[in-house]
Amino acid sequence: LGVEPSQLLIGAVGHFGDEKGVDVAIRSFQELCRVRNPASVMLVVIGNGTAKQAATLRDLAAQRPQCRVHFAGFVQDVEHWFPAIDLSLHTPRLEAFGLVLTESMATALPVVATRVGGIPEIVKDTRTGLLVDPDSPWKTGRVVAELLADPDRRAAMGAEGRRVALAEF
Repeated sequence: LGVEPSQLLIGAVGHFGDEKGVDVAIRSFQELCRVRNPASVMLVVIGNGTAKQAATLRDLAAQRPQCRVHFAGFVQDVEHWFPAIDLSLHTPRLEAFGLVLTESMATALPVVATRVGGIPEIVKDTRTGLLVDPDSPWKTGRVVAELLADPDRRAAMGAEGRRVALAEF
């Protein structure tokens, strides 16, 4: 991906259907780039959708070219990507469970996720990650910036997330 050791990698995983809110993750990342040096962060989007959905998301990402967004496409072994990621960003509009959250937490990743469906039962707000309102990229970008600025807090949330994921899921 060309990520430098000094850069932080944010991961967003999901198919490109409207309910998964990948567009919200991209817009949140763009807000992050307004408050943090864009060269210090990168967003990797793992997943796919129809050609039209992919084009729409690529067009959205291209609106702020200084904010590096890499589209990895569908990945069979997504768990192998998690060790390279510093923070998991999950911004669906609808979500019954959120398997990607338990996978992220099992890898000791702190998460920022929307407060919808079953997500609040998985992400223990302020302990394993931070919950945000759905469709709020401005606020989500600021919350991500806040968490990225505090590596000790990210590490503590990641460790607690791993403990919770192994114990409960």
